[in-house]
Formats: sequence, structure tokens, C-alpha cells
Amino acid sequence: MTLPRIATICVIGGCTAIRENGALKSIESIEVDARSEAPGERLKRIETKTMGPLQIARRAPSVMKMSNGSILVAGGCSGPGAHEGSIEIVCGTESTSFDSLLPPHSCAASSSIDPDELLIVGGYDGFECLNQVSLVNVANNKQSVTRLPTFGSPLKNGAMVNGGNGELLIFGGWDGTRTMKSIFRMKLAGKDASLEMCGILPHPSEGHSANRHQNSVFIVGGYDGYAVTDRIVRFDTTNSTAKVLNVKLEVARENHTAQIIGNFLVVLGGWDGHNALDSIEVCRMARDLQWNPMSDRKSSPDLLLTELTSLDELSFPSSSRRIRYTCVAVSQRYLIVGTCSGTVYVFSRYASRHRSKLASLPVSILTIRDGSVNKLLISPSETHVAVGSESGRISVAALGPASANASPAPALVYTVPGDVRRPDRVTALCWAAQGDVLFAGHFTGRVVQHKISSRSLFRTVYEQVAQFDGPIVQVSYSMGRLLISGNSSTFLVPLDTRESVQVGTKVRNELMGGCFGGPDGDDAFIIAARPHGRLWEANLVGTVYRLVI
Repeated sequence: MTLPRIATICVIGGCTAIRENGALKSIESIEVDARSEAPGERLKRIETKTMGPLQIARRAPSVMKMSNGSILVAGGCSGPGAHEGSIEIVCGTESTSFDSLLPPHSCAASSSIDPDELLIVGGYDGFECLNQVSLVNVANNKQSVTRLPTFGSPLKNGAMVNGGNGELLIFGGWDGTRTMKSIFRMKLAGKDASLEMCGILPHPSEGHSANRHQNSVFIVGGYDGYAVTDRIVRFDTTNSTAKVLNVKLEVARENHTAQIIGNFLVVLGGWDGHNALDSIEVCRMARDLQWNPMSDRKSSPDLLLTELTSLDELSFPSSSRRIRYTCVAVSQRYLIVGTCSGTVYVFSRYASRHRSKLASLPVSILTIRDGSVNKLLISPSETHVAVGSESGRISVAALGPASANASPAPALVYTVPGDVRRPDRVTALCWAAQGDVLFAGHFTGRVVQHKISSRSLFRTVYEQVAQFDGPIVQVSYSMGRLLISGNSSTFLVPLDTRESVQVGTKVRNELMGGCFGGPDGDDAFIIAARPHGRLWEANLVGTVYRLVI
């Protein structure tokens, strides 16, 4: 008889955006059940629930489970340039925060050495990488921080595991000038510590995870100095050798978290180089320590294009590998794609159907300054296309007639520049029904209204209509109302009063959208996304009256 093995994984803090933005207070508890069943084992998620939250948002803190079942959370980054030295102890849904002698830091290498002792090495304080080593002791309901001799070099984004026999192993990291591939062994003796180099990783790595299983340490993902990687490295503690395994993650990721549950390695969240991830991957370790990847959730492509006629034109530009498509907008007549270079390619679907011979060229090209194109949206009447860039620039171009013999020639009719020194990325676009007003949501939480006319190029008319915390996910318009979704809630904003009303009372900590449903007018309703695949249905005053699963 095989008894079930129940385990709980806690995901604490983190962030949803780049440059230390979008720090989270959330604590998610994921309960899993690993059973032995012929012909192999499987890992099943039982329940996911929210604990906490933390008193302070913390990106990349150091975490330890205490002997009494509480969770110690130390340091972390609460916002751009705001690094914490405080400690929180979380017990169930309650937490206690107190100041400590820890330096303000995030992104440190850490590991428990006893049930109530946490060793923290290095980190980043917002200005430079650190080489400080601290020992946090919380035994007998008392908190103390002891400074140990400094590490051999500054260290950020390294990973540390308890190697047993009083040894700790530290893998890779960033020393302020380069991504490292060194492996160090640290031995503690009271307030002293010895350090020696004991191995080399097959490639430089930072932002990876490291987990020990028997005589092996598995180093997963990370950043190798050039790109986010999907590689898995096995380090043998018996002979101090490291090799890349012949299996890979389904999604390359860094700054993730990982745990070993029985014979399973569970890899959660992280950053893929462009976006924060909410996916989970599970790998099973066979007796020969080979890996059999099993994904908890299949990763889908960012864009999926399907067309009943030929899409051969989309091979343009085929001569440069540096240009890649970043976003797409489709209407009845047009297929428009943006690129990382700031160029917008306008294809006529009508012309593709009626030309007997297709040329691998777009129908028309429009260039927008200030870097990568983030968002595209064609107006309801197909007369204009709105373009949002990485810097925050909003541009609107008029589209000409599309036919078999006439190509649309986009002409810029409206532009509001962004600031390349302080970029505020465009994250959402929405046209009013008449196509004369454009609403733009930005990474900083701004929602701006732009009034478009034939003379807008030299007389731009725009104003901010709302400000929220965190990036805007989606903006929808209906009959003088805006529905604005952020990372915590969805808000209803009447344009006449501009007083925001939260839809529902429960907040969330995920990037989810919302939209209007039904006919325009008083019979319209609101659909708002919720965690775990659920939907809220609400009326036009923000009251939720139905949960859709």
C-alpha cells in the first residue's frame, strides 16, 4: 500500500514587471499530492489558496520555514530603488514585521542551515552588489542577526543550497561586472567561515534556482550573460563535477522558484526575458537521475495567426534576423504587425485574396520612432491604426483604401511623444465606438484620452482621465464609460464624473483583464477575469452578481 505524500509550496512576494516595478505582497499556497502509481509517479495539484498578505511588498526576498511552521521573510525590494532590511514572520494569515541589522538588500543567495537559522550571502542594495554575509537566528522566539566575514566577491542573483555536513554550496551569480560560473563551498564554524572554490558550471549563470536531491544539486534555468536559458545542470556533490542534462525546460526562465517534492522537481513562475510567468513545470526524476518533463500547464505562443488565404507576405522582412514581430492587429481588410525596430507593416487581406501572384512585400510601411512597437489597434471603421511604443509614444495613422489595385498608404495624423529617458510603455489601447477618441493605458497606471481629428498632427489634444497603481492590462469603452483593468482590480470609470468604482470587493495580484458584454446602454454588463480561470459578471455600478467558472 502506497500512502499519499502531501506537500505545500508557498510562493512569497515577487514582481510582475521590469526595473523593480510591480512588487507583490501576495503569499500563495499550492498544495500538491505525489502518489506512486504504476507505471510511474504523478504530481497532482490539490488546492491553491491565498495566505497573508505580507505587510511590505517584497521582490526577491530570502525565505525560510521555521521549526514552528511559521515562515521567515527577510529583505527584498518593495519598489524601484527601495530595498528592505526588515524581517517578517508569517503565521497563517497574520504576519509580524520588525527592523533588523540586515543591510537593505534583495536578490541574495540564502539557505537554512538549521530549522531556525538562515544564512544570507550578498545581494543588491539598489546601487551595488554586496559581499556581506549575515546569519539570522530566530530560535526561542528571539531574533538576532550576526555579521560573518565577507564573501570573496560581491554577489547578486546567486543560488545556495545546504550541502550537508556543515557545508553550503553557492552557484554562479553576478559580481557587478560579469555573470559567473564558479561554484564555492562555504564552511561555518561559529562566527567564522571558510570559503573555497570547488567547481565550475558548464556556462555562466545568474537568476537560476538550485535544489539538492540526494548526492545531486540541480541548477535550473537562469541568465547566461546573453539570454534567458532553458538548460538544467546536474552537480554531483561526490566528485564536484557539473554537466548539462539532455532535457530542457519547456519555457526558458530566470528569477523563478523551484522545490523538490519527493521525486519531482517543481519549477514555478519567473521571467522569460520579456514577461513575468505564471506557469508551472514539473519534472520527474527516475532512478538513473534522468528527467522526464511533465508540464502542469502547456505554454502557448504569444501570437497565433490563422488565415484562409496565403500568409506568405508575412515572411517579409526575411533578410534580417534582428527584426522580429512584437504585436499584431487584424480587421476585415487589414493585417498589421509591429516590430522591435519601431516599424509597422500594413498588409491588405483584400489584396492577398485577389492577386494572382503574391509578392513577399507588405502593402505599406510606417515607421514610428522611440523603439519597439508594443500595441496596435485598428479603429472600428478601419480608417486609422493606433500605435503604442516602448517609450510611451502614441501615434495614429490614417489608412488609405484597400483594394486589389490600390495599396493603403498610412499617413501620420496624430502623435504624442514619449520619453526615452523615462519610458512609460503603452500596455493597452481602446477606441471609442465613433473612432474619434483613443484611450491608452500605460505601464505606470496612467490612462490617457486622445482626441483624434484630421488636424491632430500639429494640435494634439489629450488629457489624463485616471491613475492607478501598477500597469494597465486592458481598457474597454461603452456608452461614456471606461472599464480599466490593472494588476489588483478592475475599475469602472464614467467619463462625466471620472470617479472610479471597483468591480467587486476582492483584490487580486495578477495581470487580468475585463470587458463590457451585452448590448450598449443600460442592458450592458461587465465581465472581469479572476484567478484560477474564473470570471465575475457584474452590473454597471460594479456589483458582482454571478461567478462563472
